[in-house]
Amino acid sequence: MKNKMTKRWMKRIKNAFYYKVGMRFPYSKVRVCAMRKLGYKVGESVYFPSDLVITQNFVENSASITLGDRVSIAPRVMLLALSHPNASNIRDFIVTSKHTIIIEDDVWIGAGSVVTKDVEPYTIVVGNPARKIKDVTIDQ
Repeated sequence: MKNKMTKRWMKRIKNAFYYKVGMRFPYSKVRVCAMRKLGYKVGESVYFPSDLVITQNFVENSASITLGDRVSIAPRVMLLALSHPNASNIRDFIVTSKHTIIIEDDVWIGAGSVVTKDVEPYTIVVGNPARKIKDVTIDQ
């Protein structure tokens, strides 16, 4: 039991480090590497700023995030894949919300958006909650 608790805490500390330090690093490639180390799927040529917020459980990573190729995320965006009342007295009465968010290829997420569901390819989304405002057509 003690060994299991130790492993659980070590995983929590490691994941918290990747999130708190790696995701806030000023160099984008380090942030992408940290996100992959956290177990998320991240495509090629992805950009997100150092103030991206991902709701997650540092032990289980039970809610997953996938970012396709060429996804661009503006400042102060939140990817909301996990929600619970933390240490509140009402925790026993609330169902924890966990789900997967898949952001397809060639998506732009506008500043301050809160993403709570999948985003289709070749779209621009903005708002709280994020909603599609435009489809992008690529002429070959």
